[in-house]
Amino acid sequence: MESVIQKAKDRWTGQDGEGPALSGQFRTTLVNIRQSKGSIVLLIVLPLVGIFSVVFLLSISDLQRCIEIYAPFLTVGLIHLLLTLVFIGYIVLKQYLKAREVDRSLYNIWSEDSIGGNNNDDNSFNTRNSYSSGSSEEEEAVDLDAFVSFEDFRHQDDMHMMPEADGGGQQKKQKINLNLFTKKFYKRRNLNKIFSRGCILNCSLGFVIVGLTAFMAVVLVAQFYMINATNPKLNGEIHYGSKIQSKDGIKIVREENGMIHITASTEYDLYFGQGIASSQDRLFQMDLHRRLGKGTLSEIVGSEGLLTDSFFKTLGLLEAANSVLAALEEETRFSLLAYVDGCNYYLQMPNTHRSLEFRALGYKPEPFEAIDIIIWSKIMALELGMNMNEELKRYNLMWDKKMSPERILKMWYSYREDSPTILNESEMDPSSLFNQTEMQTAKKEREEGRKEEIERVKSFMNKNHKKRSQEKVEEGRGIFESWLERRGKRNSNNWVISSKLSSTGKPLLASDPHLGLSSPSVWLMMSLNGPNISTVGSTFPGVPGVVIGRNSWISWGVTNAQPDTQDLFIIEPHQSIPSAYWANGQVHHFTERKERIYVKGGKTHFLTIKETIYGPIMNDVLKVSGPYLLALNWTTLRAEDTTVNAVTRLQKASNFDEFRNALRSWVSPAQNFVYSDIYGNIGYQCPGLVPIRKASHSGLFPVQSNSSLDWIGFIPFEQLPWTLNPAKGYIASANNKIAPSSYRYIILADEDWEEPHRFNRIIEMIQEETKDNGKLSIDDMKKMQNDYTSLLFRDFVPLLKSLSLSSDAKEYRDELLSWKGEMSPSSKMATLFQYWYIQLIQVTNEETGIKYWNKPIFLKEAFSDNSCSLRGLDCQKYAVDAFESAVQKFEKEGEKKWGDVHKTVFNHPLFQNVWVSCLYRRKVKTGGDSFTPNVSPYNFETFESSFGPSYRQILEMDSRPSSSSNLAPFHFIFPMGQSESPFSKLYDNWLESWEDGKYEQIPSSPSEFHKLIIANEE
Repeated sequence: MESVIQKAKDRWTGQDGEGPALSGQFRTTLVNIRQSKGSIVLLIVLPLVGIFSVVFLLSISDLQRCIEIYAPFLTVGLIHLLLTLVFIGYIVLKQYLKAREVDRSLYNIWSEDSIGGNNNDDNSFNTRNSYSSGSSEEEEAVDLDAFVSFEDFRHQDDMHMMPEADGGGQQKKQKINLNLFTKKFYKRRNLNKIFSRGCILNCSLGFVIVGLTAFMAVVLVAQFYMINATNPKLNGEIHYGSKIQSKDGIKIVREENGMIHITASTEYDLYFGQGIASSQDRLFQMDLHRRLGKGTLSEIVGSEGLLTDSFFKTLGLLEAANSVLAALEEETRFSLLAYVDGCNYYLQMPNTHRSLEFRALGYKPEPFEAIDIIIWSKIMALELGMNMNEELKRYNLMWDKKMSPERILKMWYSYREDSPTILNESEMDPSSLFNQTEMQTAKKEREEGRKEEIERVKSFMNKNHKKRSQEKVEEGRGIFESWLERRGKRNSNNWVISSKLSSTGKPLLASDPHLGLSSPSVWLMMSLNGPNISTVGSTFPGVPGVVIGRNSWISWGVTNAQPDTQDLFIIEPHQSIPSAYWANGQVHHFTERKERIYVKGGKTHFLTIKETIYGPIMNDVLKVSGPYLLALNWTTLRAEDTTVNAVTRLQKASNFDEFRNALRSWVSPAQNFVYSDIYGNIGYQCPGLVPIRKASHSGLFPVQSNSSLDWIGFIPFEQLPWTLNPAKGYIASANNKIAPSSYRYIILADEDWEEPHRFNRIIEMIQEETKDNGKLSIDDMKKMQNDYTSLLFRDFVPLLKSLSLSSDAKEYRDELLSWKGEMSPSSKMATLFQYWYIQLIQVTNEETGIKYWNKPIFLKEAFSDNSCSLRGLDCQKYAVDAFESAVQKFEKEGEKKWGDVHKTVFNHPLFQNVWVSCLYRRKVKTGGDSFTPNVSPYNFETFESSFGPSYRQILEMDSRPSSSSNLAPFHFIFPMGQSESPFSKLYDNWLESWEDGKYEQIPSSPSEFHKLIIANEE
């Protein structure tokens, strides 16, 4: 037996010459397993922490939405975890097999030699069995004390082949159980070679795991860093020079939902504080807006911004803003300077927390100037007053499709003479209306003027029609329409209810401007409390004061009035003098303006812009070719655009007269203001600079540069539409026609007004609620703002009833006819109707080259009188085929609900097509369409919408002056949230409420969830 022990010792120490020492292998195995415990825990914990931290820290309230948004990060984390578990299993199995190899080697030594015979003879076999049966024969006993005395065998539990003594002193040999899987796996010699000879699998998996571990670690570190780095300081005290005059400093308080309250004892401090607060929440958005207007986007985004920069450089918004600054009132300039001082102080603060976009684009914002605020007002005027686009479309239809002006105007017509207007004759200032005799004369002049205009346009086209490059025309449309595609139709609703129709006995005012929806929102909620100022409502980041809301005495809401303030004038270049052109029968010289556009990562772009007596030449940026040039005449480019004055005055207006006086300075964009006050009054005012044209110039088509077609002045402010306390007890607007046909002036041609469906529905709801002495409550106002009823559907019911359909389609038609036209997200019939309507509006595709002709008033009449196309099309048959096709699509897709098809998407203005866009993008189910009060126009290809109610406001006017400490009910909501940082819980905390039609309410005593004091240096 001693020889057996010695041989085992020699094999264990490697002195037998049979191979490496088993002791080293076994030690290594034990050490590897022991060390692997920490590695295994680390490898498991890291991906788990990464996944759960992404979910927990980046989700605000909706886990499902978080998973959708951060799917790329979570996918990487899950792959990481899966590969880690595979790797861990591989390591454990490898170490286990090594340990079993040691076991087997020692077992072979024991089984072959310890009983003095060969492993294969019967004697040895029987002897092994005798040990198993508990044999205690002396000659076969093993000196276990000698065997297990080695230091290397101190852990008997790890040595499965060791015999052990029972309580009676007898020797037993421990049974070895290699499980079947281990035996078979171990016998695969090729795999064993991989384990023993190389690290192919080990290395490859190791590198992947290490790489993914490093990635997750970077994500975690970056995540915590960005949360800290992009969220501004909202608490504490900051000392600033000696300019702060407020004894207790400027107090910036934020509620838990992000609502901002600013208090100061001087106006300078108040606007200074607003500048700081705005910069804290929307610094990048403010910088982006001014870069857009100045034409300097290319400096931060490269060549992708070149076309946009060229467009804005050509418009000359910066030059126009510079000319306005000197014309502003001293009080207005004071507020602008205080505001930009606050913005710039925030930029200079140590460790200023800036948005992720600045880091991603690699630049720091430059100091703000007062001119930047004026530029932003002009950008809004552009977005809300793109009438030149309609002129250009009609111009292209005549050039490209050879369509007659008569046919174009018939297809464009959106307002009939019997359609409702915001104000009726009894509600308007009599001096602004024609008397009966004057009306007959004016009507005749307008009819003759329209005929003259059509003949002039036809003559010009026939004389000068030269086929333009189709490629350039399409390119021009693409560029121009891509600009509009990001903005869409500018629809809005507002109304005000008098105390006699209100359930509270006090005026109620509602306003929900419809603008482009983006991340972040275009609005910022604030209240300002200072000397002679106590305002609350929404404002544009980068603009001092409150734009829509209330002060202590009055409240106001707005919709776009849509006046025609843009005209394209056809300019004929001089044939022999390149620097000259013909206008009004005389030779004029272009004024050239040299512009330079710096392009990040590219060459500087130089631009020469030609100016005329009307305005800039737009051909290059609109890519319009042909023998003539198009010059833009636009009220916003005029030096007398003092709109910013009006915003400043509104903060302090205390009655209707002061309200109107404040709006005298309002130039562009012209708006429909509804009004209420603490005295129980309600009113309306349409301010703005609206051109007066001759009867033969409707503004529908570009016109020749002829003095007889020039603007002949502007509508006097006193004769712009207004009213106070109308007898019916309410005033409403929805971008519809403002004044009746007896009004002395043309604000906009009837062809270009918005269809009256939304306005008619709003009036219908008011009248339904107030009949039989009924009253309107704040809850009623909320229902009205969230109403999905489509009067468009009602318009097409007669056509639907007249169709000769198949039996299957008839069943769907019957179901559709029993539907009430509610375009809610849960409605299946809404989906079917929209599928049919999309088919109908393609009927003029061949005639116009425009795929979707969304002019429902024209289509309704055209399908009834078979004039839907001039190409010999049977309109009734087309409508039948369209409905059958819609039914097939509806069935094929599983009869989806409208909300499952129609989504509202919130995209970042720059980061839309890059991987980081998932941080900013949000998508929600919505109902409605272009013609419902809760509006949601959508892309007819994708069914996605990026437009809608950008802000909803409902408020009650108390009978006493209000302040932050005694504010009457003020309900509001806008999508997304106050912060522009996707790492902030205030980024989209209001989105779910907006989606569900719910509201936030400004409390009379706001909570100081965050409190920041800006004070003088001690």
